Amino acid sequence: MQIHAWCTESTCFLAEKDGEIMGYGVLNYHFFGCGFIEMLMVGERYRRSGTGLNLLNALISKCQHPKLFTTTNQSNFAMQRLLLNSGFIKSGQIENLDEDDSEIVYFIPIPQ
Repeated sequence: MQIHAWCTESTCFLAEKDGEIMGYGVLNYHFFGCGFIEMLMVGERYRRSGTGLNLLNALISKCQHPKLFTTTNQSNFAMQRLLLNSGFIKSGQIENLDEDDSEIVYFIPIPQ
């Protein structure tokens, strides 16, 4: 249901190869009016192939606000590495969304 809404709102961007969806990312401006990557998902067989990095870079380039944020769980080490390697910096932490798994906030400035 949520994916359908993102597609309807034109906030969902796909990574495709030969007509097959490899992953998708969602960019909106619901986080205090700033750019926010709400979701970045790469199909299991396309992970560690550059698909996530390409999607992330595409979302960064599409961001229309000078500040872009995203979050990931403390347990999601692969996403944390991807964000840090892409220039994002840790910008805080949110407790109590998932039990015993803090949500880490990341930020990157967007040149205007």
